[in-house]
Amino acid sequence: MARPILYCTAAELLAKIPMADRDAAVDDTGSGVPDMALLDEVISQACDEVDTFYAIRGVTVPLNPAIEPLAKQAAMHIAIETLYTRRGEDPTRNPHHKSLEQIRGLLGRVADGRLSVASTLPNASSEIVGQVVSVEGEPALTYPGPNRIFM
Repeated sequence: MARPILYCTAAELLAKIPMADRDAAVDDTGSGVPDMALLDEVISQACDEVDTFYAIRGVTVPLNPAIEPLAKQAAMHIAIETLYTRRGEDPTRNPHHKSLEQIRGLLGRVADGRLSVASTLPNASSEIVGQVVSVEGEPALTYPGPNRIFM
């Protein structure tokens, strides 16, 4: 069954993969044409992984990526990792490897309640688009500008 919401598109994903690696990552047949079904499946699996972190916290998934951009970034990085590792590449060869480690750390903090983001708040709206609103053990943030919620 197809996911109702994908947090990123195949085009966005392909734009993040260096040209030299793109064909090998998404063309299993050697035809030079990206396998769009493969890309959709990889993205879907990445979105499922992201959802797991939020679901542990009790957030209803799938998320609205307009409110929760961390989900989009995480899904893209996880999908890129999948494309590299399914080819037997060393994960550190992925140019997004370090970013993915940081994003997984953030997702872990969302899951265990140490990081609150828009989707973990009641009545989350586009006014708090993806803002990190609270990090346990960190001082409250103040920010000049339009209506933002920081605790």
